[in-house]
Formats: sequence, structure tokens, C-alpha cells
Amino acid sequence: LQNYMHAAGCDKDFIMISSNTFVDHKLQSQECIETTIPFTYTQSGTVLTVTNAQGDSATLKIAQLDNTTLKVVTTIPGESAQNFVSIFVRR
Repeated sequence: LQNYMHAAGCDKDFIMISSNTFVDHKLQSQECIETTIPFTYTQSGTVLTVTNAQGDSATLKIAQLDNTTLKVVTTIPGESAQNFVSIFVRR
């Protein structure tokens, strides 16, 4: 596993999650310019489907969901398939 790399000198990127949406907040460049990317999501069992404003969607597998933690696995298919693990912690 590798940790996510935040822009040097900026606050950490973060995601705000609500009942059916989440907004990805990214801080970029030396000026720490914030961009936001809104998504909607639906959950069916351990499958989370995330859709952006353009209608593109991704399917994630929920590996852990409790009162403080959401852990999802994204599989990028291909000749050498890769799994990406994202862990979200409630603050």
C-alpha cells in the first residue's frame, strides 16, 4: 500500500460525504487552489456506485463500513489488474 500524496505545503485533500452525495475537495499547486468535484452515489449491499456530473460512473466494493470508517476497493481491470484501497474516517 502507498499513502496518498497531498500537495506540498497545502492542507490535506478531503471528501465530504452525506446521505447520497460526496464532494471531493482537492488542494493543488503551490498556491493551494481548491477545486471541488461533486458526485452522487448509491449503495446496494457491498457495492457502491459513484457517478460524476457528466454521468460517468465507477463501481467500488465496500470492504468495511461502520460508525467511523468506510473502506472501499476499486479494481482497475486490464492485463495487470490493480486494486486501489481508499479509507475514509469520520471526524
